[in-house]
Amino acid sequence: MQRRLQGTSVFRTRRSHNSYGILRDELYDKEKHTGETPVRNTVDGRRYAIDQIVWLIRSGDAVTEDQPRIHKCSRIASADARNFQWKDKVVVSRNSPDDLPSSLARARTTDVELFHEIESDLGPGPFGPETGGITRRRRYVLIERHLEFGKKFLQVDYYLSISIGSEGLDFKTEVCWGKRAVSRPLKVEFIEKEADDIPQVTQGIQRI
Repeated sequence: MQRRLQGTSVFRTRRSHNSYGILRDELYDKEKHTGETPVRNTVDGRRYAIDQIVWLIRSGDAVTEDQPRIHKCSRIASADARNFQWKDKVVVSRNSPDDLPSSLARARTTDVELFHEIESDLGPGPFGPETGGITRRRRYVLIERHLEFGKKFLQVDYYLSISIGSEGLDFKTEVCWGKRAVSRPLKVEFIEKEADDIPQVTQGIQRI
């Protein structure tokens, strides 16, 4: 049985039993997203391949405390948004690392399960150019073969991280100017081994 000392796991580095990823939408590429149906976003007018999976931890990965896996994400909203809330969906797969689907559309029924949702809320707006992490952009419209300026919209850039805590995996989102959302620690399965059996990784951050 795994023992704990003063709330800290005996094993600072452990191997993940399953794979964990997040869902995101990508700009549609007919070669990359062959067989998938694009969806047009009404805010920026562009076509996206929805529910693509970014695998942050793969089965068998050595995961070390104090070394989060970080992925940069973006969200868009209308320029007059007064509240900006969203959910990042975390999925889990028990497949082998070389048999992980790249999207929900390419997954078999048993390949992927919804594991957790991270709720983020920027609070009340309006959001101006002085709000760090938020950029005002403008939609372009093709009119008679010429690009014309369309409506403005907001792009929020933020970081999503996953790390080992004393109770399991911790998930967190943080916008560049410091607004953050932190989930409760989630119980997960690890392949328990002595620390000497697992390669130690230099403390730091892994960007994915």
